[in-house]
Amino acid sequence: MDFFQIVKHIRPANTIYGMQAKGIDGVEEPLDRIEDMAQYSLDAVRQVQPHGPYFLIGFSLGGLITLEMAQQLMRKEKR
Repeated sequence: MDFFQIVKHIRPANTIYGMQAKGIDGVEEPLDRIEDMAQYSLDAVRQVQPHGPYFLIGFSLGGLITLEMAQQLMRKEKR
């Protein structure tokens, strides 16, 4: 929501998707661990695009979640 005004002016080569944290809707219980938030977001990303490459960005807490998403992806690659 915060970035909609900026994103609507960008003409990227790739599609941009915004993520919404689980529980922000007041219906589901929010997650309380960064690792779980990252896994939740990765699951959502993989529903749209099952395989990378992925270009991830995040802001504030989203940046920390995005870092954990990248780490989880890297750990999976090494297996």
